[in-house]
Amino acid sequence: MAPHNPYLNARTSFRPSWKRYSYRPNRRLGQPRQQSVKAPILKFAVAAIFVMGLFLLVFFLPKSERRILSLKKSQTPVEKPIRLTKDDVRVVLSGHSLTNLTDNRLFFDYEGYMYGFETSIDNDLQGFLISKLNRVNARAIGLVALDPASGRILAMVSHAKDKPGLNTCVTSQFPAASIFKIVTAAAAIDTKGLSAQAPMLYNGGKHTLYRSQLKKTLNKYTRHINLKKAFADSINPVFGKLGVHLLKDALLGQYAQAFRFNRTIGLEIKMTKSRIDIPEKSYGWAEIASGFNNDTTISPLHGALMAAAVINQGQMAEPTIIDKITNENQDILYQNGVILAGRAFLPSTADVLKELMAETIKTGTARNAFRGYKKDAILSKLNLGGKTGSIDNDNHEIRYDWFVGFGQNPNSGFQIAVAALVAHEKFIGTRAGTYARLAIKQFFRKHAGLESAKKNK
Repeated sequence: MAPHNPYLNARTSFRPSWKRYSYRPNRRLGQPRQQSVKAPILKFAVAAIFVMGLFLLVFFLPKSERRILSLKKSQTPVEKPIRLTKDDVRVVLSGHSLTNLTDNRLFFDYEGYMYGFETSIDNDLQGFLISKLNRVNARAIGLVALDPASGRILAMVSHAKDKPGLNTCVTSQFPAASIFKIVTAAAAIDTKGLSAQAPMLYNGGKHTLYRSQLKKTLNKYTRHINLKKAFADSINPVFGKLGVHLLKDALLGQYAQAFRFNRTIGLEIKMTKSRIDIPEKSYGWAEIASGFNNDTTISPLHGALMAAAVINQGQMAEPTIIDKITNENQDILYQNGVILAGRAFLPSTADVLKELMAETIKTGTARNAFRGYKKDAILSKLNLGGKTGSIDNDNHEIRYDWFVGFGQNPNSGFQIAVAALVAHEKFIGTRAGTYARLAIKQFFRKHAGLESAKKNK
């Protein structure tokens, strides 16, 4: 019988290598192997370098990128789910315009993991407005409806003839035209104490803006009206004179900022800034104050927020379109909330603006779009208000047509702010005011039924 060889691997019947063979005689069988002093030190150094590198990577990354890196990891039941901010969601949704959605629930496969997005879109209202789009003679259309108190977007419908993938509702490339008169009126009421009945004077045409019309002229041709009628009829010389003689560049710039021009408006998808440039010369102040220029630009969503501020006592809420985001384990990663972006004007000013905008519906530039509303079964129960605007582009190829306004049921408390922008081409198609009326009536058609159901219980 062959003698037992302690250096033979009994489990594998495989002789050890020469390195192991030469090492094993240096220790007794059964005694623990002696550890090299260098090995633990080397392991510790490698681990320390790894931890330090990871720390530096995370520390120097922007906050949103740090969160998105974490989002790429699998969310296992033992891990605490991360919470996302609007900035984080904007990164995740980059490249997605969320325009013309037909379902308020979406699913995104991001970095190999599935996430559920619940939007604030009202499917009935959204589908209704999509069905009413008249694209034939329109270069672009943007329709927005939102809840004034929370900023939740209920409908966002877009058409862009030249750029089919563009979301016109969040693109600030359209001249604000006369809807900027809301800003001018708010500034004059806030700082100069003007009322709806404040007397106004002007000479010449309503919708022209000559330098001679900005003088303090009083003669037999001078027309005497009040601020409410000047706003309702969108009389340029009146608002031009407010800009030149009362507000000037400082107050125009201050209130434009308060209404979030030249400022970022928080939203879960990319939204460009509305632009304004206050000139140094007084005639430029007149152009700005009356909206008689193509340089002040705004998006339909921003227009809806301006109207919302009027029935929100001067407060502007940040818009939101994502209600909630969940992962595969149904953990809530994001949930929106009401974020107030600041007060643009005083509550007392909001009351005067409501009166001015109501007059626009009754007897002003929006009267044709809302003709017969007092006899309408739904619209007659609402407090309505709005502001129109229209202006050609520099080449007179496009006619920009605006309506921003609101509908409010004083009994149920339901309310909505809307904005409609239509860039007409050679022929005029469906007007912006018509789209706004359709949106308001459709919204309250649904909620009038809910109100009746509650009363019957």
